[in-house]
Amino acid sequence: MMSDSVQSANRHLLIAKAVTGKAGSGSGSRRTVKSARLSSSRSAANPQSTAKGGPDLSQSPPPSSRNEPENIWKSLVKGLAASILAYALFSLTILLLTTLFLLIIGMETHTVLSGSILPIGFSFILLSQGIGLTVSSLNLSLIPLGLTFLFLLLIRSCSRRCGMNLIGFFAGSLAWLLITSILLKNNGFPSLLPLPAALGRSWLVFLVGSAWGSLPGSAAVLNLRAWIKNNISATVRRTIWWGLLLAARFLLFLCALSLLTLLVWVITGISSMKTVISYSSMGPWSVLITCLLSLAWLPNLAVWALSWILGSGFIVGSTGTFTLWESQSDSLPIIPLFGLFPREVPSQTLVLIILIIPILAAFLLGISLLASRRRYNIFSFQGIDDQEKEDSDLALPGILDQEQAEDQEKESVEGQTGRQKDEQNQGWEFLLSKLIDLAYAAASFIVASVVTVFTSLVFYNLSTGALGKKNLSLVGVSLSDSLNVTGRPLTWGLIAAWLLSLLLVCGRYAYEYVRRRKSINSSDDEVHQVDAGSEG
Repeated sequence: MMSDSVQSANRHLLIAKAVTGKAGSGSGSRRTVKSARLSSSRSAANPQSTAKGGPDLSQSPPPSSRNEPENIWKSLVKGLAASILAYALFSLTILLLTTLFLLIIGMETHTVLSGSILPIGFSFILLSQGIGLTVSSLNLSLIPLGLTFLFLLLIRSCSRRCGMNLIGFFAGSLAWLLITSILLKNNGFPSLLPLPAALGRSWLVFLVGSAWGSLPGSAAVLNLRAWIKNNISATVRRTIWWGLLLAARFLLFLCALSLLTLLVWVITGISSMKTVISYSSMGPWSVLITCLLSLAWLPNLAVWALSWILGSGFIVGSTGTFTLWESQSDSLPIIPLFGLFPREVPSQTLVLIILIIPILAAFLLGISLLASRRRYNIFSFQGIDDQEKEDSDLALPGILDQEQAEDQEKESVEGQTGRQKDEQNQGWEFLLSKLIDLAYAAASFIVASVVTVFTSLVFYNLSTGALGKKNLSLVGVSLSDSLNVTGRPLTWGLIAAWLLSLLLVCGRYAYEYVRRRKSINSSDDEVHQVDAGSEG
């Protein structure tokens, strides 16, 4: 009896060791037993899940559905924060600058201008969004593009910092339109536009700034790229992309040209600006503040300088016209910035050189796109140039048998003739591939021209406005003339580059074709001579 109990105890001890493993894993065994007990209790409490082979999740919603309302609220808060923060920062900056400027002017003129701080500050905020106003019976709609760019930068930074998505954008748009409507109602100067049009322009500013900050790297852009990659061929994508790249380079050249022209205006017109300041009887601080305020319209002046250097010019209502050939002004407003306006170019040769510069730039940009190894590589003739002369295997007469030598010579000449004909066919294929590349290059040039003209249209339109009702109802550029002088040099330069490339490719192929034709004819004559010799 005692032995049976001892054996059973040993058996239980072996089972316990097998379950627990090594001696050092006692805590693990306790956790294993505990987890087993928990699983058994859960299976007993929910027999249906055990029978089906898995837990019953029908009672608890998935985590994503529980977090959806929370994510929506977060998106709404982020959108509201981005729009309100951007509007508040810009408005606070404008109001502080307005307060400082009016305080300095008031100290110089011994007047109190504190009551004009809010109306003038609100006017600058609305003008920067393209909303024209009526100020003292004058229509003022010339947008200060410098302030507009600053506004866009603030919206971009706030939307990126807050992580605004599509839901947040709609919430931010509502807050944005609400703030703009409050400014329109409380502004001391009435708007030139009806309320829906004014709100639409304001919302467009928020849309551009938000898209600039949120779209790069977003899921929508990634999905669009994937769709383009899957549905548009690589050749078409490259053609469009290279056209956009060419347009960006030409636009950068135009920006540099306009800034250089503006710098020349400042250097040559500083004396005229001093004369205008003397007419205005302003004090030194008022002159300084006026010059600082004029910086808000500096991009407008750069666009006018571009139109002037390209040959179109600009007008200041009916009081002034400025082109390369003409510079006349009559009763211009006493604004120091107007003293920088240029005079006509005295030399026609210099005018011709100025007009040729954009054409030459477009020509060089087109040639660089066509000749670049990473782009079209039109001027690469590797398919024609890679021809190596092979040594002939002709047997020397008298060393081998005469018949054997003649047979080898005939086979060698015929083989050489066949290779030359194959090379001629390859030359045709090479020319065809180059012509196809030139066709795609023409498509890239068309894309570049369209993008350049459209971008110029936007900036020419934004830089033009009104400073009055009659004589100053239109200050800026003539839209049709400016578009003509912007698109014409690009078109002429690209056409010249394309035609020159076509002539070079066809001329090189014609030269190779004539050379090969002569070589084939000489080979045929050798074959006939060999045949005649073998028959004789």
